[in-house]
Amino acid sequence: MSPSRFALALALCAACQPARRVEPVTVALMASGDEQLARRWPAQLDARSLGAVRLRRAELAPPIAEQRPAADSAMTAIAQAGPLFGAADFARCSHAFDAVSIDGLLAEGRRDLAARSLLWTAACALADERPDDARSAADRLASAELEVPSVVTRPDVEALVADALARSAAQPRRALTVRASTAGALVDVDGRPAICATPCAIELRPGPHVLVLRRDRYEPAITTVTVRAQPLTSDVALSPASAERASAQWSDRARSGAPADSAESMALLSLATSAPRVVLVQSERERAGLRLRAALAVDGVVAARSELRASASPTPIEGATLLRELLVRGRVVEPERPVIESPWFWVAVGSAAIAGAAVTTWVFTRPVETSIGFDGR
Repeated sequence: MSPSRFALALALCAACQPARRVEPVTVALMASGDEQLARRWPAQLDARSLGAVRLRRAELAPPIAEQRPAADSAMTAIAQAGPLFGAADFARCSHAFDAVSIDGLLAEGRRDLAARSLLWTAACALADERPDDARSAADRLASAELEVPSVVTRPDVEALVADALARSAAQPRRALTVRASTAGALVDVDGRPAICATPCAIELRPGPHVLVLRRDRYEPAITTVTVRAQPLTSDVALSPASAERASAQWSDRARSGAPADSAESMALLSLATSAPRVVLVQSERERAGLRLRAALAVDGVVAARSELRASASPTPIEGATLLRELLVRGRVVEPERPVIESPWFWVAVGSAAIAGAAVTTWVFTRPVETSIGFDGR
């Protein structure tokens, strides 16, 4: 095959290669510290600047509204107890607390309301001649080591509570080992926050105790255990957090001053936005413009970080530069192909080769005319 034909075949072969089909990927974008940036960029940085990427604005799921049903019912019962006890209507006073959950109050961290509810229950039951119910309420107040509220009742009620406290203090504490399906869960005990982190051992007074286990990216788990003479182990399973729960946890971390782009915060952000790929861009004002820091989480794991010093009002070109570098580092998109890998590069090379071969062929194959002249002299 002649050189010119070979070059032509090479060029056509390169040009006819089918282009690789790149499936578009969706990336959720959250811009912290610049609300205008958060609104502009998803619309401005389209496929023309980022390749096969669809940007959408990251939206947090609405956080779970804080609910305190046990506290609400306890406050209603406490408001009724004083007048009923003063009117010697001890039966109604006692039954006012039937709907109050002591476990619920301790799970909500309302140790004050739990103590007042137990004291009024003991007072009303003792006055209503139900000593066993009164003693049970006093024992629960003692085992949870609640502070006895200063409520004026009767001397016999005060004596009952003092006896319960003395009996509880005379008993040695018992070991309770708490384990969870994920390590590092914080354990609240009887409304006292973060006593330890799982796996851990706690020494408690004998009696019932309420445990609440909390861990970012998981739903809170509530369990009640009764500590007796023998050591006890409590195994608690934690369920993955909903998007609404993760949103509340992410906001709590932000309010506490935790870095918004830390590994834990980015994992929460992925859950809270229901986004497999989420980018957080944080802006910080500097004398000459903005310092932009971006973090990418893929399936809840930080895959890449990038940084750019931009103008005071970052342009789409600057945004595309920052995000494209981030997405390439995180292997969400491929880097731009070198020119040498482009089929059209080889078309150009082949065309040049064809042209060169044609010129060479013409030079060496064109007929040469020779003329000989004679001088007539």
